[in-house]
Amino acid sequence: MARTPVASMLGAALVLGAALTATNEARAAPDTGDRVLRAAEGVDEERGADGRFDAGAFTEVRTTAEAVAALSKGRGPSVAQALSLGDHWIYDADAVLYDDFDNDGFFRFLSIRIDADTVFDQSFVYAVIYLSDDGENFEHFYTTSDFEINSATADDEFFVETELVSGYPPGYYDVIIELYDADLGLYMDEFGPAQSEALELLPLEDARFDEPDGVVVVHEEGGGGSISLWTLLGLLGVALARSGVSPRFRRSRAKLAPTLIGRLS
Repeated sequence: MARTPVASMLGAALVLGAALTATNEARAAPDTGDRVLRAAEGVDEERGADGRFDAGAFTEVRTTAEAVAALSKGRGPSVAQALSLGDHWIYDADAVLYDDFDNDGFFRFLSIRIDADTVFDQSFVYAVIYLSDDGENFEHFYTTSDFEINSATADDEFFVETELVSGYPPGYYDVIIELYDADLGLYMDEFGPAQSEALELLPLEDARFDEPDGVVVVHEEGGGGSISLWTLLGLLGVALARSGVSPRFRRSRAKLAPTLIGRLS
C-alpha cells in the first residue's frame, strides 16, 4: 500500500528530528576545544549609562583546553592561601547577567563586580576568575589586568564584563574570584558562593546555544492555508532537538527557577 504524502512527510520529519537530536546532544556534551569569550574591564566611570561597556571595548580571549586544565582548581580555597599576607581582601562581589536572545532562561553575558580593600592608602592587585558547572571543579575563566584599590572605599570597584562565545554549554555556573597582590604575585583572598549567593547557580550558555528562534512563514494558496514540507520538517525537528538536551545541564532547574527569577528581576 502506497504511503500518503502526509505520512511520507512525517516519516522524513522524524528522521530529520532524530538527526537534530543527536547533533544537539553532541553540542551539549562537555566541550573539549578552546574556551572563547569576549571581555571588557575597568572602573565604573568607563561604563556607559546603562552600566555596560561599549561594544568597542571588548577583545577576544581564547584559552586552549590544555591551558584551562592547567590553571583550574578544586572546590577548596587556593593552596596559595597559606602565603596570604592579609594586606588586601575582597570586601564584596556579585554578578549580573545580560542577553538571553532565545528566551530559554540562560544568558550569554556575565558582568562581575569586585570591591577589594587594602590596609594601604593605595595598592595594585589583579583577580583570577573561575567558573564551575558542578560546584566542585572550577575552570579558569579570566585573569584581569592590574587595577588600583584605595584603602577601604567603594569608589574603586572594578568590573569585568564577558560574552561567552564557545566552550560553555547551558548550565548553572558558580563563580570564584581570587585576589592577588600585583607587585608580589601573592594570593590575598578568595570570594565565591560561600561568601555570596550572587555568585552561585548562574544560568549561562555561550553564543552557539543562544540563537533566536526562527520565524515560521505560512504560505496561503487557493484560499486555503498550507505549510511547506521544509517548514513542517523544521518544526518537528526543532521540537525533537529541544527535547534531547542532556539532564546534566538542567541542574535542579525546576527547584531553582523561582530563586533565579527573583534574583535577576
